[in-house]
Amino acid sequence: MANTDVDLAFRARCEALVVATTGVTTLSATATGYARASGSFVDDGFAVGMEVAPDGFPETSVGTILRVEPLRLTIYKGRTAAAAAGSRSLTAGLPALRIWDNRQGSPDPMINYVEGEFMTQPGLLLSAPADGGTREDRGLYVLRWYGVSDFGALGLRRCVDALMERFTPHTTFAAGATDVVRIRGDATPDASRITQRPSGHALVTLTFPWRVYRRNVISA
Repeated sequence: MANTDVDLAFRARCEALVVATTGVTTLSATATGYARASGSFVDDGFAVGMEVAPDGFPETSVGTILRVEPLRLTIYKGRTAAAAAGSRSLTAGLPALRIWDNRQGSPDPMINYVEGEFMTQPGLLLSAPADGGTREDRGLYVLRWYGVSDFGALGLRRCVDALMERFTPHTTFAAGATDVVRIRGDATPDASRITQRPSGHALVTLTFPWRVYRRNVISA
């Protein structure tokens, strides 16, 4: 289960991503999206192509941003109108559609989604004796972010940059009861250029090299 725990720890850290948020404030929903009387969606960091998740509204489904103005967000397929009220928020983070493990998805070209792939690589035995010595296990965590095509690069790049900041070299985080995952510094994280896919999505591939130090046990 050890490497399963590492995989799940990577997912949890990705799922906690916040790229842009209004914080808790007074917002309304309109036939075309969302509105506010004060503050600025632009200053909050929202950009075209991001997926926004509402909280505190009657309708809580996510939506893709088509236009950003200081007081208005235009959302794909619009929203169910709701008068202004407090204790509401809008947040852009990891897309709601996440294809993990042995699963398939049929995403709409106007919907962002991600795929995760966990890989191991040959490790090292760092200390003797072999039974009870320290072992370094290594691998890659690959996340593919599929954004909406033809919406420019700003929204997608802001999302990718925010995720890369959660996995800078030498970042550590817990996995399971005993493991500590370390993002490597000798082989640092990488984000690819944007490429177009036949599905109508714009793809960026993020690669995070990791290591975990464990006690080596030789079975009797």
